Amino acid sequence: MQFYSFNYLVPTAKKLIPKWAKNWEHPEQITDFRQAFAEFSGKEREKRIYATGEIGRRLKLAFEEDDEYRRDWLLFDARRINAIYSSPLGPEIASRPDVIVMAQGHPLDRLLCVVQTRLAKSMAVCHRKECEKKYYFREPGRHGQKYCGARCAEIVVREGKLRWYHASR
Repeated sequence: MQFYSFNYLVPTAKKLIPKWAKNWEHPEQITDFRQAFAEFSGKEREKRIYATGEIGRRLKLAFEEDDEYRRDWLLFDARRINAIYSSPLGPEIASRPDVIVMAQGHPLDRLLCVVQTRLAKSMAVCHRKECEKKYYFREPGRHGQKYCGARCAEIVVREGKLRWYHASR
């Protein structure tokens, strides 16, 4: 059995997956997916956009989920949907209950596998309501991290100081 290192996929997953989870309702607007949709036309393109939206919805729910078991199932379901819609059999046949499809070697499946096996415990949602990024992966060793980055943390601290200043004048 050959061992494949997914370390090179981690930065790509950290960049792409949160964007996808945030924009799951309009996947065709995500720049990284425009090229992927360009090669398809008509009904096939619509099916791919639908599948991308469904995968993104599961990713969004996985980011918002606190229970590791449920998060794992949501990521597995995203991989299953990818396998169905990337199957050469077509989604009508691949989604039948008596058919088991796998997307082994598919680039998206590799990314989702990295998230499921290496990054799932670090999935988080920024606690700042107006955050543009919203979904992120916590830095290693920062289990109590509430904000996606220093900018959001600084804004929240500044707002708190401003509230205190106005309350105690």
